[in-house]
Amino acid sequence: MNFHILLLYYRRSKFINNALSSILFESSYYGVDRIWTTVVDDTPSDFKEEYAINNDSLEYFCERMNLEFIQVGDSLEQKQNQGGSRMGWGMQEAVQQWDPADLVMMLCDDDCIYKGFFGAAKDYFLENDSPWAYGYAMEYDADNDPVWPELDELGLFYPIDTNAPYCKSVPAPNHLDISQVVWRRQAQLDFEIEFPYPIHPKKEPLDYWFYKAMEEYHGNCPPIGTIAQYKGLHSGQVSKS
Repeated sequence: MNFHILLLYYRRSKFINNALSSILFESSYYGVDRIWTTVVDDTPSDFKEEYAINNDSLEYFCERMNLEFIQVGDSLEQKQNQGGSRMGWGMQEAVQQWDPADLVMMLCDDDCIYKGFFGAAKDYFLENDSPWAYGYAMEYDADNDPVWPELDELGLFYPIDTNAPYCKSVPAPNHLDISQVVWRRQAQLDFEIEFPYPIHPKKEPLDYWFYKAMEEYHGNCPPIGTIAQYKGLHSGQVSKS
């Protein structure tokens, strides 16, 4: 089964290397040709240079994985005038573009894929006909992770030490968000379920409305039974709730 990762990026050039490293790490086991990553970049055009992803990082990852970019390209003024972010537009474009995908999932730029999750998700969907399912999460405090300030070369972020004091498990599903969910691409396209836009991330979380639309058509989201990702906590978050 082929995976398509929608990696959502917004002004966190320091954190996205960790997310990309986790996908690359898992790709080496699951199969690079079976995983495609689209970075949907919603950084305001006003800050493009200040928050651009490091060119050395891009070269490193582009040489080792299937990676493409969709730039939303709106300025802060445009976001204000249109009532919020068009991240949902970029995500919809990404889902439409990569036909070979069987399964789709989101990953925020400050999170990372948990070790072995692609294989676990594949096994689940081969054994079950559910249109979607979710995994649990590990929470880690990126601000207090001693690796962060000392990183001097790519690839050292991952895997995270789950036994370290800055990591703890998150009881599911009380903090479930759509980034922990994997869904069949056709379960979205056949029912014309779209990501909403424009939308204000602090007031109307994009993942909530997509989740509710999926639930309306496909019923409750069942658990896969394994951890899906590390959820990062850090001072640069929009929200820690």
